[in-house]
Amino acid sequence: MVRILSYIIAMTTVILSISGCTSSKVYLNSYALETNDKNRVAKVLESKGFNVEVINLEFPRSVESSAIIVGSNAWLNEDVIEVRDTLVKLGFSSLDVQLITSGNHWYRGGNIGVYLRSKNSDVVTDADLAESYKSLECNTFRELILTENYRFSVVKDDGSVLNGVWSATNYPFLHLENDEPYVDFFYQAEVIAKIEAGKEIKVIRLKPLTTTATLESCILEQNTWS
Repeated sequence: MVRILSYIIAMTTVILSISGCTSSKVYLNSYALETNDKNRVAKVLESKGFNVEVINLEFPRSVESSAIIVGSNAWLNEDVIEVRDTLVKLGFSSLDVQLITSGNHWYRGGNIGVYLRSKNSDVVTDADLAESYKSLECNTFRELILTENYRFSVVKDDGSVLNGVWSATNYPFLHLENDEPYVDFFYQAEVIAKIEAGKEIKVIRLKPLTTTATLESCILEQNTWS
């Protein structure tokens, strides 16, 4: 998909002539950007003639790291190319280009969404949460597995498994749900720094906010061996 979009963008460079200014509006999402990065990106884009509006929204589930979002492949033009090249020069090299073709959004008529993530950002996306977690304190709770398709599995020490669905629509709160057996459980996610093998790493820790008979209230931490 990314290769196809990159090809389309490259082919459209011959369509428009270069002008001194642009009419495209850029919505710069500051949700996972540090203040210095936000100001730096906005300043540079504005200097190139873009009308920049800063927004603060949770990332869509399709955005794992950093992305440029447009509303139609008809707008994969030289403005998108210039935004992409500018961001790469500013250090945001892992850029995806995505189309939003349905629902309510701002990215119509040539408007461009820019969703960036600072290197040192502690904001956790759904893609970050989709990991395996071990219990730090409960002997009967072996592992919580969150998959990318929003299913969860709780593996208990006796080998039994509890399955259901998970969501994180109101970060930092993680919600586990199931009908039978009934599960309605919340965790709070946070990023912590720890030392392993003499090196500092950052991992996600889940703190229980609920007490139920179905699921123990255990502090969980992202596995680092996978």
